[in-house]
Amino acid sequence: MPTLTMQNHALDLAALGFEVFPLRGKVPAIRGGGGHKAATREMNTIARWWQQMPDANIGARPAEHVLVFDLDPRNGGLFTWEDVNDGHTLPPTITVATGGGGYHYYYRLPYRARLNKTLGAGVDIKAHNGYLVMPPSVHPDTGRTYEFVNLMPLQDIPEVPVWLRPATFRADPPPATITPKYRRGYSADDLIDMVATAPKGGRNNALNRAAFMAARKNIDCFQDLELAAVSNGLAQSEVVATINSAIKAAREVAA
Repeated sequence: MPTLTMQNHALDLAALGFEVFPLRGKVPAIRGGGGHKAATREMNTIARWWQQMPDANIGARPAEHVLVFDLDPRNGGLFTWEDVNDGHTLPPTITVATGGGGYHYYYRLPYRARLNKTLGAGVDIKAHNGYLVMPPSVHPDTGRTYEFVNLMPLQDIPEVPVWLRPATFRADPPPATITPKYRRGYSADDLIDMVATAPKGGRNNALNRAAFMAARKNIDCFQDLELAAVSNGLAQSEVVATINSAIKAAREVAA
């Protein structure tokens, strides 16, 4: 069988949902194209890039609903990853063994909130404003190849595990440019999004409303509501008190 070219690999990644672009080593190779912001799934553009640069490495920009934990063993990333997971079993997801001896773990964002830059020492958080080196690119320093440990379509990856969320999301308010979305539905995602995107001055009210509806509809998402509220700038003590009050009110209405 013929060996797949880097162009073939780049096109295959685009078909799986990745926005890709060429790299020289780890540096964007597109001149005047906005660097990683030029990443695309458009097949003709991708084919043209690798016709011009057939040996270029492959970079990918995470989709807007995706984040990646980037483990660097040189800075203690493997130890940090073990500590933050604290014995929990990770759900299967897209996993890459990097050419530097680390790993990339892909997860879907459960709601909109500001992200921390790192999960801890040696574990960077990469999102839509950044990019990653993709298999089968070659690490420019070690000469080792990036390889998939596990691969699936992007739409099938799981959400960020609950136990990782407190260290993943920032505990300060989101930018004022984020427009809140108040939905009429009663799904867990609707309620969490309501809290995560509530504007300053309406955050506690949104949390109270969401927790009340969750309790009325028996939707077990209170831990995620708490994390979303803290990520949106509410104090932990205030959040817990509001959720408990809303649950009590919902039970009294139902009695």
